[in-house]
Amino acid sequence: MKKNIFIYLLIILATSFVGGCIKDTGNYNYRDINDTWISGLDSTNGYVIYQFDTLKIDPNVKQRIPNKDSLDYTWSISNSGLGNSSVTKIISTQRSLVEPIAETPGNYTLVFKVTNRNTNISSFARASLTILSSSGTGWLVLNRTNSKSLLDIIRDDGRLVRDINAVNGTYSQPPKKLFCLTSGSTFSPESHIYLFSENDGMQLSGANLFKISDYPGMFIQAPSLLKPEYYVRRQSPGLEFLQNNGDIYIKSSNTVSAKLGQKALIQNSNYKSGRIIVAPNSLVIPLVIYDELNGRFLYMGSGFTPDLLPFMATPNAVFDMNNIGNKTLVHFDKGASSRIYSILKDRNNEKLFFYSFALSGFVPSSINAPVSVNEIPVSSNMTNASTFAMYEPSYAINNFSSFIYYAIDNNIWMYNTINFTSQIIYQFPSGSKISVMKMRTEGTSNNIYVGVNNTANEGSIYKFSFTPTGFFTGNTYTSVRSGFGAIVDIAYKDR
Repeated sequence: MKKNIFIYLLIILATSFVGGCIKDTGNYNYRDINDTWISGLDSTNGYVIYQFDTLKIDPNVKQRIPNKDSLDYTWSISNSGLGNSSVTKIISTQRSLVEPIAETPGNYTLVFKVTNRNTNISSFARASLTILSSSGTGWLVLNRTNSKSLLDIIRDDGRLVRDINAVNGTYSQPPKKLFCLTSGSTFSPESHIYLFSENDGMQLSGANLFKISDYPGMFIQAPSLLKPEYYVRRQSPGLEFLQNNGDIYIKSSNTVSAKLGQKALIQNSNYKSGRIIVAPNSLVIPLVIYDELNGRFLYMGSGFTPDLLPFMATPNAVFDMNNIGNKTLVHFDKGASSRIYSILKDRNNEKLFFYSFALSGFVPSSINAPVSVNEIPVSSNMTNASTFAMYEPSYAINNFSSFIYYAIDNNIWMYNTINFTSQIIYQFPSGSKISVMKMRTEGTSNNIYVGVNNTANEGSIYKFSFTPTGFFTGNTYTSVRSGFGAIVDIAYKDR
């Protein structure tokens, strides 16, 4: 019996062996894996680019069996850090990368992914990407070309960045005024940028020039008539003041998201501000305005209440700060220390007058004394001026002397507040027109920046420095930057 069982087992094993040797005639397809290799990305040093500049990379993609039509490409950036392939944004689906980079300045990971559609196998290449702020510090230039408004910047390092907020540069109305304020804490300052048109406006982030808010959104409750005019900031305490259609609105927070709230009022009276002047930080009062409605100067109290107040009368003063007469404001400016200067036009006879007064540290006080009032000669042609600026040399601090600069067509005039005379001190080529002038103290020197439009669509920015007597150093400009559209306004961004 055991012998038979053994024989049966041998027969089964032999049958299995023979069956295994029979040729397999099944229909099978075998393919080589088409590997893909990527090179040409600088994964060692990575890439550094300014925001809004175009990143260009032309990688090498090789396959074991060339078939480029089977490949899909994806470029993406991630802010998750190197070594993490999570995708935050796809920026291109082309093999060669040629894309403007608009992301917020910072450190990112750049990922290039190549996928074989036939095998669904992907290959990756990664590199670090550092995006620097294109704005930085420098002069913002609001200009216009062929009905398109542009915001450019002349950086302090000399680099010119055109159309810096291209991704957000759409305006319901062409902006006419540009303001840049520095706010935030001492350890974390930031810039707020404001563009105002006739009846609209917007707030931009100083970090990336992205739109933060439209004009109505800047208020807790927007006024019924939108007419933005001026925006200023008092650093200490942190207060911002917006003039809208002659009314003053106050923002008392350093944060970007804070909104304009209370409207400044005056007891038992009305007012219409012609222009806001922020008093020096050394003084208790934060704000001075000229009241167009009643022909007087007003100030704001401690800054923690929205009350506008009249100045205390000064005995035997050269003029009454509470009764200027039927005059409208032409120019309002402040000098070093505590001096305020204004040019007013008599509505009855078009005559111009120069007023100056000094503020004390505490108001009300008789120390807030009117200093001088003088009629400006007709020969000054100042009634035709389009823009103003003021320079006050250091030696002038104790005698309240300064120089007022104003533009008429292609000429820069200087009004000397010491001897009350005017003269042309610089002339641009015939046919050009000065659109804006702004002062800036840079180190120990004071400079004036002048926007000049050579044609309807082409302008330049000129820089002049001063001699102690108010004239331009060398009687000419020290530098010029061209290639802008027609210059509308300029403002310095220091953050």
